[in-house]
This record gives sequence, structure tokens and C-alpha cells, in this order.
Amino acid sequence: MPIPVPNPPCSQHITPIRLIRLISLIGLIVAAMPPHALATPPPATSSAQVSTTIPTFFTPNDTTAPTAPLLLRPADGTYTSEKTLEFAWHQSTDIDSNKIIYTLYLNNVATYLGISNDGNAEGAGYTSRIEGGEVRLIPNPPLPDGTYDWYVTAEDLSGNKSYSASWHLTVDTVPPTILVTDIDTYHHLALDSTNPASVPPGTSFDVNGPKDVYFTVVTEPFATISLQYRTYLSYTSYQTYPFPTGSGGHVNSYAHFDPGTYEVLISAVDRAGQPAALPPLLLRVTAAAVTIGPIGPIGRIGPISFPAPLTSLPSTISYVATRVGMAGYVAISLAVLVLILLIFLWNRRDNLILVDEHGNPLAASVWHSRQYTSYMIYKSYKTYTGRLRVPHLGRYSTLTIRTSRITLVLSLCQNARVYTVIVPQ
Repeated sequence: MPIPVPNPPCSQHITPIRLIRLISLIGLIVAAMPPHALATPPPATSSAQVSTTIPTFFTPNDTTAPTAPLLLRPADGTYTSEKTLEFAWHQSTDIDSNKIIYTLYLNNVATYLGISNDGNAEGAGYTSRIEGGEVRLIPNPPLPDGTYDWYVTAEDLSGNKSYSASWHLTVDTVPPTILVTDIDTYHHLALDSTNPASVPPGTSFDVNGPKDVYFTVVTEPFATISLQYRTYLSYTSYQTYPFPTGSGGHVNSYAHFDPGTYEVLISAVDRAGQPAALPPLLLRVTAAAVTIGPIGPIGRIGPISFPAPLTSLPSTISYVATRVGMAGYVAISLAVLVLILLIFLWNRRDNLILVDEHGNPLAASVWHSRQYTSYMIYKSYKTYTGRLRVPHLGRYSTLTIRTSRITLVLSLCQNARVYTVIVPQ
């Protein structure tokens, strides 16, 4: 007779309620177990891409924000035409060793998100890397032209956030415009650098000179206008005069021009370094004609005859100016001749007097010599005066005086205007 096998005790009374309690107990035991170590996060790279996974760990009960990012580049107030602009700031640190994520704001809009502190980046529109303790970000595509206020936030995974300073940036890749509205007596001009037809080749202006010629120029604010000129058809370098503009972009530039023909170049450079220039202009400066002012009232005079009417007033004025100029040249020439004559007469004055013991004038032959010069002979037969002129007579001169009775050799030891020599007989 077979022996009956008893059923296990646990299989006799397992009800649904007991099964639910058993599953709950197993869940509590598993929840109380310590968590397994997470996989090591991907290492920092020197060139981060824009699609990575950020670890989800964070430090519990973390209420301390990371240190504020310290901005480096581009400097505050930068004006630039650089199209591959790079933003850079010092890495932040977190006292709780929490994960730090950066966000770069442009004009208060979170533009570049998920920038990692370890070189990994998440987001679109940029690439970033860590180098020398700096976070470096290059927008892709480059920023369009415009004015930006930018700053960076550093946030840990606990939601604590810090803010950098806010810096100002202007991207300008468009050259400035140049508009010339006045040149000396020419007004209401419209010489525009954006319209080549407004300055056709050979554009020229005629002014009377010599004088300071003014050029009124309008350009973008705070640009620098350069006025350059050189003699036309010459290969000399331009003479340059810079004129910074103000907030209105308006300046009255000028330079002094003597009579002649000049090639004038007007250019501009804006704060971003973008250049612009007008095509060259020709400036012809002519000497102003001499005009005769009004004549005062004249007393009563007899009948007069009037000359024929003037057919050309400008040519007549030029003729009068020419005659006046010639008269001036003649007067100056006469004055110079008179001055030369006076100097000649002054140098021809007598500077040597020869007398005997009684003061009577003597006739003699005189040899004059000075160091480094040859002998010169002068004769005096004017016995009624006893005077003669010996050129270059002065200190260190040696005189040999020969009369009919005696020969005398003298050496002069000092300078004098007139020398008197008593010749013994």
C-alpha cells in the first residue's frame, strides 16, 4: 500500500493576500540595499561635440552654487569684423564636487545650452573645448552682424546657479559709408561711396588759393575720416590728415592747399576696422586775382573822356594785377641794388693814412700780405691826402711801405677801422 506524501506546509495556505505581502517585503529589502557604482562618465576631450549624454548623478542636499564664471574674451566693448568669433571664460568650481553646466546668454536669451565643465558639450550651434583652465566656445554658424550683451551662467545638477558679469559686443562686417556734401564753395553735393556713379572718373573742383579747403563728410558714428592728397600725376606719397568723428558721424575735414593741381582721396575706417574710400578727386587751386577796392570821393574836375567799355572784366583785373606785380618786383630790385651799392662804397673807404713827421701826406707803394694769402701791391700818389684803401687790412697783416727815401716793414697787432702810419724821412 503506497505511503502518502504530505504536501509542503507553505503550499497549503498561500493566499493572495500573503503573496502581495511577500512581494512587498522583497521590494523593501532590495530598496534598502546600497546602490551599485555607476559607469565611469566619458573622459573630457580637447574638442567637444554637440551631442553627448550628461550623467544624472548629483549631490543630495547641495545648496551652494558654483563659483561665478570669469569672462575672458571678447573683451568688454569689443567692436570686431571677425566672423569666427570665440567666447572664453575661466572654469567654475563647485565645493560639493557637483556637475557644472554652462549656458551662454545673448541679449538675455539662452542661446548656447549644455556646455559642460569637463569638455563635453550638449546642444546645437557651437563647438567647445577646455584648454588651460578656460572654456572656449565658437558659434557655428558665426554670429550675424549686430550688438550683443552676453553673459554666462554656471549651474550644478542641484539647480544652484551663479552668473558672470555682462559684457558688450558688436559684430560689424559692413564697411562704413562716406558721403561728401560740401567742398569749399561747392555745396549740396552727394558724393557717395556706395554709389560709384556719383563720383565719375575725372571729377574735379576749382578753388582760389592758397587757402584751407574744407570737406564736409558724413559717415557712421565714431569712424575716423582720413583726408589725403598729393600733387597730381606725381609718385610722391599722400599727405594724410585724420579726423575722428563723434556720435553723429559728421566732420569738417580740411587741409591747406597752395596753387596747383592735387589728387585728393577721402577714406574712412570704422571701429571694427572696416575700411571704405571714395574714388580720387581732382582739386585745382589757382591764385586769386588782385582786386581794387572802392576809391574815395574826388573833387570837382573838368570834362573827361571815357575809355571804351571793358570787353572782359576778369582779364582786365588780371592785367592790372600783373602790372602791380611787376611794379613791386622793380621796386624790390632797385632796393637790392641800392643796398649792394652802399655795401660796396662802405668797403671802398680808405683805411690806411701815410704821413711824415710833420703830418704831411706821403706818396708810397704798399705791399700787403696776410697769412695764407699772396702779396698784393697798392700805390698811393695822392699826396694831397695821403690816404688809400688796402682790402682785408687787419690784425696779423704785414705792410711793406716804400717811399722815395725809405722802405718800412710793419706788422699789425690789432684790428682797427683806420690805420695811421708815420713814415720817418
